[in-house]
Amino acid sequence: MPLPTPQPLISWTGLLKTTRDFFKAQPWEKIRHEFLFGIDNPHTGEVLYCTAIGGSGDVYGLTIYPDAKGLYTYLLTQRQKLQESIPFYYMDCFLVSLENQQNLSPEDKRILKQSKLSFPKGTAKPQFRSFSSGYMQTLPDPEERYAINLALQGTLVVLRNWTEFQKDFDPLLDMIPIIVFDESTGMMHMRYEELKMPSLPMLTPPPLNEIRMRSLVKQSKKQGTWEGSLYYIPSPVQEKGKRGFFPSLAIWGDHQSGMILGTDMAERKTCAESLVRSLCATIEKTRTIPEIVLINDQRIAAALEPAAAALGITLQDAGVLPQLEGLTAALSRKQFGGNPISPVLGPAIISKEDYEKLDGDKMPDDDELLDAEHKAIFALLTGFANELSMNGLARATVKKHLANVSTFIFQFLHKAHIPAISIEEGIKHVPEFFDQTIAMRAHKPSKSLRKSMLVSLRKFYTFLADNNSISLEAMKQLDQEIKANRERWTS
Repeated sequence: MPLPTPQPLISWTGLLKTTRDFFKAQPWEKIRHEFLFGIDNPHTGEVLYCTAIGGSGDVYGLTIYPDAKGLYTYLLTQRQKLQESIPFYYMDCFLVSLENQQNLSPEDKRILKQSKLSFPKGTAKPQFRSFSSGYMQTLPDPEERYAINLALQGTLVVLRNWTEFQKDFDPLLDMIPIIVFDESTGMMHMRYEELKMPSLPMLTPPPLNEIRMRSLVKQSKKQGTWEGSLYYIPSPVQEKGKRGFFPSLAIWGDHQSGMILGTDMAERKTCAESLVRSLCATIEKTRTIPEIVLINDQRIAAALEPAAAALGITLQDAGVLPQLEGLTAALSRKQFGGNPISPVLGPAIISKEDYEKLDGDKMPDDDELLDAEHKAIFALLTGFANELSMNGLARATVKKHLANVSTFIFQFLHKAHIPAISIEEGIKHVPEFFDQTIAMRAHKPSKSLRKSMLVSLRKFYTFLADNNSISLEAMKQLDQEIKANRERWTS
């Protein structure tokens, strides 16, 4: 297997030229947000997972998820696991988007001006952002710019080969098309990979200071149970010339009294060292070694195991740390205006192999990781797709109807409304979807897309009515709305 070649660099001007071609092609007209595909980076061996955004009319652009850590971000987003936390805590991705002038930073404007490229006056301009877990968003560095440019080029290749490309894509299968293309010729071929749960690395324990450990054992009494964990503090630290970050707080509390015994703050990349350092400092301060330390994540156990063994501490996975969770909730309310203090390591989406190493349990199927509501929705969509196929619709047509209905459910009923609207109640909101959510947008979806969306929604709710999930009266009312407003909604 040949070694990866050195990755070339790309200027802002070069990236902007590719981006201009990308937005001119309007990929969101064909590539829906549910469609995840990969671009192979021959220089690093990584896969850049991509989703085009813009089908719902909110933000137009491309989200790029680099390799396993990016795929973790994508899965968290799809399963809506970031809603209770600050997204910057766990995001690893790049975003290319069209933004109005008022949303551009002075640096964004400087880059556009220095490129000397022409962009239509009065329209949105391209913006580039890099997200890394635990850090504030920033402009992409030179290597990241190359990855973004490669992903944009790959997406354009997909569009040029769209007819051939889409016929083999099945949204109900966990297979991801990976594009491999020659930048110099534009020639491409594809391979398919099964969507796998990305493996999150365990925290690497720092080197053990055995002399200090023996001293702690000699000078301390052994008693009690502590709770220990790592949390992000929602107050970013910005040092001159460096990327802003959310501090990682290692915290230790007494399980019986709820008293906070010790803390330590650090960057995310040094949180394992911070965890062990604060444990030792807390033992020195209290002159007490706990008999048991309760943790809430086996990845934390990996960082603590050598020190715990040397100190004679038993680590127990408690799942919930009542004292620390009560404390962090109070701090979130009182000191951070409701912004959450959240676990550093994030929700555990890991590989089957790593899961079995941690717990010895069976890795749940991908479907088991979804909540009951999402399971029901996907089962409903599967039934809808099966009925369309039984009625003789072509595979590509079935996929188009599924994509349209998924947009309506997940982008409109679930994201645009708080609380979310049920699918059954959603039939009453179809007029709102076309009158307000689509018609009022600055970048209105194409006429053909609006017509397609209307057809898909009527077919979907007819399917629900036929299966007694909604009343015939509700279906009759929808048909009357469509008859009265079809021309306005689709013109």
